[in-house]
Amino acid sequence: ELIAEQTNSDGRTVFLCTHNLTEAQRLCDVVGVIDRGWLRAVGAPETLARQMWERIWVDLRLAAAPAESTVAGLKALPFVSAVQADSAQLAVELGSENDIADLIALLVAQQERVLAVVPRAHTLEDIYFRLQSHDEGEEAQ
Repeated sequence: ELIAEQTNSDGRTVFLCTHNLTEAQRLCDVVGVIDRGWLRAVGAPETLARQMWERIWVDLRLAAAPAESTVAGLKALPFVSAVQADSAQLAVELGSENDIADLIALLVAQQERVLAVVPRAHTLEDIYFRLQSHDEGEEAQ
């Protein structure tokens, strides 16, 4: 909390070296990921996530379980890669954040009542492990 106070109130820059990725994501505007002595990535966590994952998952809460025709209609959309339906919950993989409005429009047109829309956010831990798996894949080749 002291670090957050100092940087916000005084406009100071603080370099934080930590293995606690949750803490780093909470405190830092810009992060650098160092792996085995190499700087693998630098940027805001949100920017790094957008660079690493083209597609996004969106969780939706509906007033009731969606009709089968609605789920089939979602699966037929060109920007939808996957749909998971569980009671009044939907998880939909989209091409990009820009597709959320079209997804909602289709649901409303199908008479579905949308109560909540939550895009899934990747954590700094997700980013780190994605970099790790990518590097290990290159070493294997």
